[in-house]
Amino acid sequence: MNVCFNKKDIPLLAVGERIMVVTKGGPTLTSASPAEDISPIIMGESKIVRWGDQNNYPSIAEAYIRKSTVLNSGLRYKWMATIAQGIYAANQSGIDANGNDILTVVPDIQLQRSLRDRKVFNYMLDAYRDIFKFGICFPELIFSADGNKVDGINIINARFCRLTNDKQYVAYSEYWEGTTTIANSENTKFIPVLDHYDPLADLKRLKMAGKTKGKSYIYPLFNRFSNNVIYPLPDWDTARQSGWLDISQEVPEFIKNVYKNQASLTYLIRIPYSYWDKVYPVSQYTNPVERRKLITAEIAKIETTLIGSENSKKSLVTHFSVNDLGKAEEKWDVEVLDDKFKSDQQLITSAAANSEILFSILVNPAVVGAMPSGGGPYAQNSGGSNIREAFLVNNALAWVDQQHIIYPIEHMLRFNGYSEDIEIRVKKTILTTLDTGAGTKTLS
Repeated sequence: MNVCFNKKDIPLLAVGERIMVVTKGGPTLTSASPAEDISPIIMGESKIVRWGDQNNYPSIAEAYIRKSTVLNSGLRYKWMATIAQGIYAANQSGIDANGNDILTVVPDIQLQRSLRDRKVFNYMLDAYRDIFKFGICFPELIFSADGNKVDGINIINARFCRLTNDKQYVAYSEYWEGTTTIANSENTKFIPVLDHYDPLADLKRLKMAGKTKGKSYIYPLFNRFSNNVIYPLPDWDTARQSGWLDISQEVPEFIKNVYKNQASLTYLIRIPYSYWDKVYPVSQYTNPVERRKLITAEIAKIETTLIGSENSKKSLVTHFSVNDLGKAEEKWDVEVLDDKFKSDQQLITSAAANSEILFSILVNPAVVGAMPSGGGPYAQNSGGSNIREAFLVNNALAWVDQQHIIYPIEHMLRFNGYSEDIEIRVKKTILTTLDTGAGTKTLS
C-alpha cells in the first residue's frame, strides 16, 4: 500500500493493488483570518491586526497559488478577462426600449488619454491581482501639493499591508514576515484610510480641513462576499480549506514517487533447474564461478531479447521433452505480469480537484481548456460552444468586480471637478458565432 501524506502527516491518497482510498473532507487548517483572542501587534498607540494566526496569510496564499498550475492559470484568466480592453469615459443619455444604456462618449481627449494612461492601467492590473489573490486591495489616492486635486492613483502591495483594529490606518512594512528584521516603528509607514461608507464625502471634508496638501489616503477595497471583519478571504480559499488544493498538488508528487520507486516487472520466466544441468553440467566445470558467469550471460540475453521497442512482438522459442506419461519436462513458462499501478484513477482524482478549484473562483473548466478524463459533464467539447458560453458568462459576472475597481477612479474624477454624469465604462470583446459574420464583437 502506498500512502501519500501532506506536510502535516495527514493522509490524502492511498493506492494499493486493488483499491484506491481518498480522504474525505479537509484537514484542520490554521485560520486564515485573525481570531478575537489573537493578540494585536502594538506599535506606539496603534494596534495592528495580524493577517492570519502567524501574520503570514499572504505568504501562505502565494505559496498555494505558485504550486497549483490550475489555480494560478484560473486566477490569471479571471484577472485578464476582468481587465478586458481598458476603460473610457461616457455619458448616459438615456435607456432604449430594450433596457440598454444609451451612451455618448465624452469628447474630452485629455480625459480619455488620462484613463488610458499607464498609471491608471497599472492601478487596475495591481488592484485586480490583489483582490483576486488575497481578497483585499489598497488603492492610494495621491494629492497635489496644494491639496486641491488628486494627482494620481496607485496600489500599495497588499502583501506588505496590515490594518489597525479600528481600520483607520494601513501599516505598510516589508518586514512583517519571512525576514530576519521585524517590523517596527522605524520601518513601518502609517497611511490614513478613507471612510468606508462614503469615501468621496470624506475626501471633501479632508480638503475643507486642509488635510489633503501633499498627502495620500488609502481607499481600501474588500471582497464583499466574505463576512470577515478585518481581512476578507479570497474566493479560492474555499478550495484550500476543503482540501482540494492539497489533493491537486499531492497527486503529481505521488505519481512521480510511484514511478521513481516502484518495481515494475513485465515478464516472469520460469526455467527448470534440469535445463541448466543439461546445458552446463556441473561435472564439466572445475571452477563454479565460470559456470555461473555463463548462466548469468544467458539469462541476460533472454532479457535483452524481450525488452526494448526494437524487440516489440518478438517471439521467444524454447524446446522441451515429453516423458513416458505424456507430461512435459524441462518446459519454460513465460508469464506476462499485470502492472498493478494504474494512473487512470489518479488522473480522475486530479481532474476532479482541478474542477473544484476552478469552481471556487467561478471559472468554468472548459474556458481554460480543462477536459477531465473519464467522461462526465466537463469532458465534452460541444464544438467549442461551451467555451464561448463560459466566456460570455464570465464577462457578465465580471461587472461586479469591475465596478469595485472603477469606483476609486470615478471618485477621483468627481473630486477633481468632473461632472457627476460621467461614468467609466469597460471595453469588452466577446466571442460570436460564424453566422453573425464576425468572430468577435466589441461591447461596453
